[in-house]
This record gives sequence, C-alpha cells and structure tokens, in this order.
Amino acid sequence: MKEVRLSCTLRVVAGIGLATAVSTPVLADVVVLTPSRDNTMFSNGNSNGLGNAIFSGRTGGFGGFNIQRGLLAFSVADSLGAGSTIISARLEMVLIQTSVKGGQESHALHRLSADWGEGTSIAGGGTGAPPTAGDATWTHTFYPDQFWLVSGGDFSTTISASQTVGTALGSYTWGSTPQMVADVQAWLDNPLSAFGWVLIGNEVDANTAKKFASRDAGDAAVHPMLVIEFAPPPCPWDCGDGDGIVGIVDFLALLGEWGAIGTPCDLDGGGVGITDFLELLGNWGACP
Repeated sequence: MKEVRLSCTLRVVAGIGLATAVSTPVLADVVVLTPSRDNTMFSNGNSNGLGNAIFSGRTGGFGGFNIQRGLLAFSVADSLGAGSTIISARLEMVLIQTSVKGGQESHALHRLSADWGEGTSIAGGGTGAPPTAGDATWTHTFYPDQFWLVSGGDFSTTISASQTVGTALGSYTWGSTPQMVADVQAWLDNPLSAFGWVLIGNEVDANTAKKFASRDAGDAAVHPMLVIEFAPPPCPWDCGDGDGIVGIVDFLALLGEWGAIGTPCDLDGGGVGITDFLELLGNWGACP
C-alpha cells in the first residue's frame, strides 16, 4: 500500500456535496491510497495476482470468450484515524489496452462480501495464468482450498459506482458516489470487512474486455488510486469555535461554561472544572 497525504488544511463548506449546511468550516484531509492487493478472476479458472494489469469484460473468440472480473482492496483503516468521517471517495484507474473491436462499455464497482487473495500468478494476456497458492479465482477466494459461495465472487448487487470506458487510453474515474462513501466508511469502521470492490464490465458481448494498470505496473504513476476526502476525528478540546485549533477562544469558552454540565467544554461529563482546564492546556495548539 502506498499512501500520499495531499493536504491537512482543506476546508469543506456547504455546497460541495455535504447534505446540510454548517455554521463553521469543516476541516478535512485528503489521502490517496493504492491497493493493498489486486487481482483478476477469469471464467476459465485462471488468475493474475502479480500481473501488471486488472482486466474487466469479455474477450473475443481468440481469448475463448473468457469473462474477466477485477478485484481491488484498500487498507483504509491503516491510513485514517478511527472515528474519521468519509466525505468523498473516488477511484482512478488507467486504461492501458482495449480490444480493437471494442467500444464504449460500462464498468461497475460492487462491494465484495468475502475476503480473497493475491498470489504470484502473472497473466500474459486476457486469458490469465494458472493460479498459485493464495490466488483468487472464479471459484476460489484463496486457491486451492477456500471458495466463494457463488462462482465469480460474493458481492453486493448494488452498484457502488459505474463508469463508461471507451477506446481512448488514459485515466478514468469512478465516483464519488454516496455508495462509495458508505463502502469506505464501513471499511474504516470495521477493517475486518474491508474486502474491496469487484470491477465488472460487459460480460454478454464479446470483445468488450478492458485492461487497466494494476498496483504491480512498473510505472507507479498509473497505479490505481483511491482518493479519500475525510474529516478527522473530533477534537474535544476545540470546544469554543471548532476551527481545528485549541486556543484562546476555547479557553474563554471553557471559563464561560465553568461549573456547567453537558456543555461543549465539559470534557469529562462531570461539569466544567479544573480537569477540563488542564486537558485544554495540555492539548494547546493544532488538533492532532
């Protein structure tokens, strides 16, 4: 996994996707993650654990009309603090090859409901390679002895995001959508459910296969990227103005609430007093 922290001071205000207006700015961060693992399942039973590409769609006769489904997972909880709130999420992938007979095709992300693996198989093309230990295949979650409940993967029928992918090589973006936000929030709140997405293209028509760069591509610039905008966990000591900085405004707010119970500066629930005062002083400055 590769993490790139883009900003710690972006301000998200009402009108850019938040459902309700806020009276003060919401401090937000942006983090960019590459997959912690990726793979491709092929309907012929092959895999592509360490290959430089993720495939989606269906090959033509030369490839045996093989169906391909890409798999991607991200270690969200390793990069975001517990209690953070996901604001937006989008997936960027780079198309590196398409069928010469192909055209505009929709490729959809579905949230996976079972864990799966990435072995050492390396596909030479759209028919994949024989699976190795730990690979996900059309029937296996982890080859050779763990299986999907349903061949082709266990996943939600709800589409998390979809994108029309044409014949022009280059970057394509999925999201942000409310379902993608919900998926990423769930992976943060419950890391044991962070199985990622399956990428499904047109599996009915031949020559619809698309080939995207994987995390194992030689050029890191084309690796898949999950771009997450999030609000860090609340900073309880920032009880006066919510600006992300514990300072004089919060100190004055605490004094104004002295003795009160259940107010924003009542940090321990026992009434604003010396304990809250010392905690505020001990966390003076920018919120962690």
